[in-house]
Amino acid sequence: MPSPGGAVCSVADHGPGLTPLMQAQIFERGSITERRPFGAEAAGGYGLVVAKAFIDRLGGRLWSDSEPGKGACFSFRLPYRAPEGVARESRATGG
Repeated sequence: MPSPGGAVCSVADHGPGLTPLMQAQIFERGSITERRPFGAEAAGGYGLVVAKAFIDRLGGRLWSDSEPGKGACFSFRLPYRAPEGVARESRATGG
């Protein structure tokens, strides 16, 4: 979605939602809100941490909006251009 200063992408669900405490912790390394969130899949607690680190590195922002019992919405904004240092580093490494 176009927005001033970058593009925004959001993903929403109708799951159990997140408490304010969970929202404050989910982007921290090793944070696990529940071991088995929706059935048998295991949760390692690193997916959102890695996503946030990647988005931060590109000069973006990752956040969540949620209420217990009302699902969650995860969004990120990326600038239209990567920060200068990132673009230069990527070209130098062939990435």
